[in-house]
Amino acid sequence: MNDQSMIDDIIASDPEMLESFVEESRDCLNAAETDLNYLRDGAVDSDPERIERAFRSVHSVKSAAGFLGLDNVAELALRMETLLDNMRAGTIPNDPNTLDLLLEGLAMLNTMLQNPMGATGINTQPLLARLSENIPSNHAE
Repeated sequence: MNDQSMIDDIIASDPEMLESFVEESRDCLNAAETDLNYLRDGAVDSDPERIERAFRSVHSVKSAAGFLGLDNVAELALRMETLLDNMRAGTIPNDPNTLDLLLEGLAMLNTMLQNPMGATGINTQPLLARLSENIPSNHAE
């Protein structure tokens, strides 16, 4: 069964599940955006609590997307989660370039949530490649 038919089956049997996913995911992404913007705007050099919250928010989206078979959403969220995991471990800095890249990922995830059924048609490869370039090779997902 491909992604599209799996999504169609979920929507047919329980359309509220997809609606709940979108609503909860948007809440998570908005929370992550607030925390990343706080760091990006230079309020502090590092705030482990904000990085942890952003990680947990992206992790929640990834997990739910994977459960629903939204592979394109889950793949992007996984790459972002890995980058955030490295930030919280101190393997990579939370510099403006990394934060901008993560904010770009959040924007793309929000775009994908506008039409989860069509998310598989969105080309995430350039962003996935840029995210991967920032993940140390011994810490890749």
